[in-house]
Order: sequence, then C-alpha cells, then structure tokens
Amino acid sequence: MKSMVRRYYSFVIIIFLVIVTAYLFQVYHFSTHMKEKDSQLVSKSRDLYVNKISHAFNEKGQILNTASEYITADNWQQEDFRNYLVNLLQDNPAFASIYFLSSENRIVNASGWIPPQGLDLRTRVWYKKAVQEKTLIFTDAFVNASKDKLIITVAKPVYDRQNRLLGVIAGDIDTANMRNIIMSGVNNQEYFFIIDSEGNILAHPDYKYDPKITPKNIRDFSEEAYANIKTRVSGEIGITLDGVPGYLSYQWIESCNWNLVSFYPEKSYFGQYANMFWEFGNIMVSTLIIFSALLFMLTRSLIRPASSLDNDVSKINLVNNLAYRLPTEEKDPFFIVRSSLNKILATTQEYFEKIEKSSTELEVNYEQLIAVNSQLIENEMTLHKYNTELQARERALKESEERNRAIIEAIPDLLFIIDRQGTIVDSHSRDEKSLLIPKSRFLGKVFQDFLPTAISVEIQKKLEETMETHELQDLEYNLELEGTLRSYEMRMLNSGDNMAVAIIRDITERKRMEEDLNYLSFRDVLTGLYNRRYFEDHLKRIDVPRNLPLSLVAADVNGLKLVNDSFGHAAGDELLQRVAEVFNQACRSDDVISRTGGDEFVILLPKTDSKVAEAIVNRIRELAKKETMSSTILSVAFGWEAKTKPEQDIIDILKKAEEKMYTDKLSEGPRMRGRTIQAITDNLYKKSKNEEGHSRRVSYLAGEMARALNLSENEIIGVEGCGLFHDIGKVIIEESILNKSSLLDETEWAEMKRHPETGFRILSNLIEMSDMAEFVLSHHERWDGTGYPKGLKGEEIPLKSRIICICEAYDAMLSNRPYQDALTEDEIFEQFRRNAGTQFDPILTRLFVEKIMKKDWPQ
Repeated sequence: MKSMVRRYYSFVIIIFLVIVTAYLFQVYHFSTHMKEKDSQLVSKSRDLYVNKISHAFNEKGQILNTASEYITADNWQQEDFRNYLVNLLQDNPAFASIYFLSSENRIVNASGWIPPQGLDLRTRVWYKKAVQEKTLIFTDAFVNASKDKLIITVAKPVYDRQNRLLGVIAGDIDTANMRNIIMSGVNNQEYFFIIDSEGNILAHPDYKYDPKITPKNIRDFSEEAYANIKTRVSGEIGITLDGVPGYLSYQWIESCNWNLVSFYPEKSYFGQYANMFWEFGNIMVSTLIIFSALLFMLTRSLIRPASSLDNDVSKINLVNNLAYRLPTEEKDPFFIVRSSLNKILATTQEYFEKIEKSSTELEVNYEQLIAVNSQLIENEMTLHKYNTELQARERALKESEERNRAIIEAIPDLLFIIDRQGTIVDSHSRDEKSLLIPKSRFLGKVFQDFLPTAISVEIQKKLEETMETHELQDLEYNLELEGTLRSYEMRMLNSGDNMAVAIIRDITERKRMEEDLNYLSFRDVLTGLYNRRYFEDHLKRIDVPRNLPLSLVAADVNGLKLVNDSFGHAAGDELLQRVAEVFNQACRSDDVISRTGGDEFVILLPKTDSKVAEAIVNRIRELAKKETMSSTILSVAFGWEAKTKPEQDIIDILKKAEEKMYTDKLSEGPRMRGRTIQAITDNLYKKSKNEEGHSRRVSYLAGEMARALNLSENEIIGVEGCGLFHDIGKVIIEESILNKSSLLDETEWAEMKRHPETGFRILSNLIEMSDMAEFVLSHHERWDGTGYPKGLKGEEIPLKSRIICICEAYDAMLSNRPYQDALTEDEIFEQFRRNAGTQFDPILTRLFVEKIMKKDWPQ
C-alpha cells in the first residue's frame, strides 16, 4: 500500500510538471511566433518606404534623363532652353531648382540664381561625380550655394554626338521633401529616418534641419550601428536612440546610395508580450487551483483510508499474536475488506491450534523411531568398514600386478633374470624377433654358451660385482651379425641375494647418430666441405714449420646474391654445391677446403708455395668453365698468399689473400655480370622461340616512341634497353606455361604474373642495368590502377613503363599466338581507342597511333 501511495504522489508531481511544461511551451511558442510576425511586419514596412523613396528618386532622375536628351551643342545657350528649364521647374515643385552647367563653367538656372564672379561650379561635388561616373548620380546632402537650404543634387552628364562633354544637367531637391515621405510612416510604435552613405541623418520626423547646423550622424549614437549600416545589407541591431532603448532596422536604398532606417522602441515591443504572459499565467493558475481541489478530495476520500488500512494490516503477526484483529468502522470505505480480513485471521488461529496439538503427538513417535534407526546405522557402518578394507587390499594387489606387467611390457629392451652362478632363469622381450636365438635354446644356460668368450667373461665379472656391492653395473659390447657390426649395452642389478636382473639394449643407432653429430660439427651441411669452426681449429694445428711453405687461397663465388634473388635459394644452393665439386676435383688429398661464409671459401695448401697455389687456382678456373647451370654461369674470384717463414703471422697471410681476392672480384665482376645476363636471356630464348623476336621488336618500337617524345639520346637508349629486357623475368617460368597453346588457368596465370618482380630482382643486382629495374617492374601496371604487381595508377607509373606497356601490347596484338590470331591494323587501332584511359596512358596512346601507326586519332 505504501508503494501505491508513493506511486500516486509521483503521478501527481508528474501531472503538475506536465502542466507547467505545457505553459512554458505555449509561452515560448507564441512569443516566437509573435517575434517572427513583428519582424516580418517591420521588414515589409521598411521595404514599402524603400520602394517609395526609390520611386521618388527614380522619378526625379527620369525627369533629368528626359531633359538631357533635349540639350544639344547649339540650343543650350538660347533663351528657349532657359524657358524650357523654367517650365520644367514649375511642373515639378519637388525640385528647388533645375540648371545646366556647361563644360566652360557657364550656367543656365531656371531659378534665376547667378553665381558670384570667379566661382567655378565645376569644382562642385555633383558636377565632378557626374562627369567621373558618366551616368545619373545622387549626391549626399549639402548646403546649397545660396546658403539657405539643405539639399540633395541629382545630376547627369550631357554629351554631343561625337561623345564630347557639353556639361551637366542637375536639379536640387530639398531634404524637407524626404521628411514628408517618412512622416507618413510614423506611429506610436515605430518611425523611419534616412541616412546618407557617411551616416548623416538626412530626414527624421523629430529633427528640424537648419542649413547652418551640421546634420546629426548615426555614428554619434552607435559605432556598431554605423559599421553595420556601411555594409550595404539589410539587418537589425539593438541600440539606444535619444535615450530610448529599442531595435534599429536598416536597409540600403540602391537608387540613391542611402539607407532607410526604422526604430522600434523596446517598450512598445515588449508591451504585447507582457499581456500574453498575463493571459497564460491566469490560465495556469486556474488550472492548478482546479487540480489541487480534485487532489484534496481524492486524498481525503481514498488515499487516507487506504493508508490507514495498510498501517493496520502491517500489524498482523501470526507468530507472536494470533488474537490480533483489524479495527472496523461502518463509515470506512474499506469496512468490507477489514471484516473479511478479520474472518481470515480467526480461521487461521483455529487452524494453528489444531496443528500444535498434532505436532506434540508426532514428536513422541519420532523420538522412538530415531532410537531404532540409530542402532541400524551403527551395524551398517561396521559391515561397510570391513567390506571397504577387503576391497582395498584386493585392488592394491591387482594394481601391483598390473603395474609390474605394464613396466615389463613397456620396456623395449631384452630382460633377463639370472641366478648367482650366471644361469638364465627367465627372459622377456616385447618382440621375439629381437632375440638372437629362440628363447627355448638359452633358458637354463649361461652366457658363455652363446656369446663370445671375452664378452661372457666380462658379463660374469659384472654379475659378481653387483651381487657383492648391490650397485648398478654397465657394460657395452659389439657383435657382428650377418656381416653388420652392432652395438649393445647391458645394465645389471641384483634382485635379492641370489638373483639379478639384466637389461640389454641395442644402441647401434645411437652410436651412429653420435658419429653423425661429430661429423656435422666440423662439416658444412650444404657442400660437405669443412666449416669455419674446423678451419679455425685446423689453421692453428697446421701452422707449424714442417708444413712451410703454407699457402692460403681465399675464394668468393660471384653472383650468388643475383642467383638467390632471381631464381630462389635452391638455385643458389646448387651453385655452391657445384663450386664445392670443382674445388674437390682440382685440389689434392692433403689440401683442406672449408666454406667459411655464405659465398666464401678458404683452401689450406700445406707444403705449397705461391706458384703451385696459382697452378691449383688455374685448374679450378678451367674446371669451372666446363660447368653449366641453367640461367647463370659459375664464376669465382680468387686471391692467394704463401707463408714461407715461421715468424710470419698466419692471420696476416690470410688477410693478404683476401685482399687479392677482393681485387680480383672487382675486375671480374662486370665481365661476370655481362656473361650472366647473356646466359639468362639465352636460356629464356631456348625456352620460348618467340621471346627473342618479341623483345627486339618491343625495343625498337619503344625507341621510336622515345624519339617521338623528343627524349634525350641517353633516355632513348635506356628505353630501348627496357624494351629488350622487359620480359627477362620469364626465365623462371616453366617452359610448358610459356608455350601453352590454350589460355592459362588461374594457377598458371599467377605464376606468369611473377615475371615483372623477377625481372626487377635480376636487373637490380646488375649495377649497369639497375636503373631500368623499376621500369621493368611496372610495365604491366594499368592507367586505371588495376594492373600488377603494385596496382599503380596514372602518372604514378613511370613514363618508360607506360611506353613499354603500349609497345608490348601492340606487338602482342600484331603477332599470331597459339590461342589467338594476329589482329589487323584497324582492329589494333580500335583496341587502343577503346582502352586509352583504362589500360594505357591516353596521351601516349594517341602519340603511338599517330606517330608509329600513322593513323588519325578521332577528335
């Protein structure tokens, strides 16, 4: 019930907040609406008066435009022209005067005013501005020449048929006329006034203008208002004008370069909002009073009785006070509920009294049952204890037997049970085939009956030692079986006073592995030659006087990195193995050949002088020339030096040999790289007969393209080289793929797409050709970025690569392929036109078509 009351009051609070929120929302909505409406009214009123003023000034300007057309070089000096101006002034009373000033400073004035002697009216603002702008102009307000009025001049320059200036026709307008216009817009809420381009107030309903007094300026009231109005755009700003706070609204009058300004007092603006707040406030207060009255009645008639009922119900305690009853009163709206609860409490009290009586009887019977059950449990526990002990003993015995059996079964070796005299009592082996003789032939016998005497004697000695010392005894021996020498290990330990257990294991494989490890510790796995560790150890041992003269030959394989990068490490390993074979063939049996690094070797030649060492090196070189490898050649740089005196340091001898080797490598390198590139291309041309002709044609076309682009001679040579070697990476592609007569499948195409990267690696390792490596890498990139291997796009692709791409495509389309016939020149042209801008550079494609194919490119 308390929870319900809390929810009730929470609901009341929510209703109250909803009413207040609705009131605030309505106030905000109506105030926003009224502000927008007032702003629209102000804007419309301002636009109306702007239009009035613009119309008035346009009308005056039209009068002067008409007058200017009447003036000619001949008639303006005649009396008829003056009469014309007089009549024009009479017909247009808005003008204070109308006059014409010639370019020679002669004036014809309809008002009859004659300027003082020596006054040059051409210096007046209206004359200069009209001549300068060459069109109808309106000046800012100024005092007229007779010093009796504040006027605005409308003026227009007049030209003859030869476009020579005759003079300026002008008319003065009294600012009092503008005041009459804006006075029609004055009401009790707002008024209008006009300011010129400098912020001077030209017309205002409250100001009387005296020509002797400087006009007021809006800048005197607000610098911010002055700055905003100068921007020549419409807007509003808060301001205090003549001590009255309000809002200033302004708009530029385009026809005369002035601004129409309206002022809306803040008091008038907020008066209507105060009425609106008062009306909404009355509505909200009335609503809250009605809501409070309804709330009071609901609380009195329902909430309070419900809260009282909840309080009385909470006092019910069936444990400590079964006799409690709720108070009742007939006027209570919950009288029936209270009476019903009292009947339930009475019935509950009667029920609990009966249960209490039955519980007492049950307790007596329960105690008797507990006594009998306790005795039964005690007997059962005793039986369970005996049974558990018996099962544990049986299980332990069984586990022990199984464990011993498992241990014996798991032993891969031969197991013998021997008595003190050496007789074999029993044996076990997991595989009967591992026994040298059948089990039935050695049981009950001694080892002397089937093993060599020396071995059996040693076994008997170990048996006696273990029986006396009770310590483990080890024995290793060898047996020749079927022409093969095998090694065995026996371990023996006494088992009691009269028995011993012997385990025999075949250790032949372990011995072989130990020998292999010992071999590998001093040998290079790849070549089989001695490694650096053996070389360094052996160099110390061999550096003795009896081996003098001692020659050292340092060798370095040329082009190993090129082979690894271009054809993979398997090819590089093959190259090193071939070098090792050549070294072994050329050297003598006492010479020590070691691989001391990736591509470095050292040969130790004991009792050998420099001349013999040179002969051995020359023999190696001759054998190397006979070695052939796919796509590369075998080339080694050598350097040698001999130690002839004991006091010479062998390390210095090695350094000198290495220095000579590096010198040889520098001289041999360029020749080797040239032979290597020739070997690679020859191998490629052997794989595919079409590749050589294709490469040469692409080279020629690329050179012609370079010449058409006016590239330098060096660049032309470079482009031709790129064309010649652009497919060199295909040397790694299988011959079956290169010459396949049908389209390549997905796996074969993936293999084919590797050739730009392989070509890049090959050329990058050749110093003379490294510049063209990047161009070869990118010659299958496409202008739209869908090419390979990098997916370059547009001018990200090198120029030479874009040239090769076009030339290669042209030669491919012009050639017969197993899976496609050659295209005609027109068909090739159509392919280039369709793919320019997607596959090919559009500018280079057009150049190729026009300069190489000699065809016109469509506009």
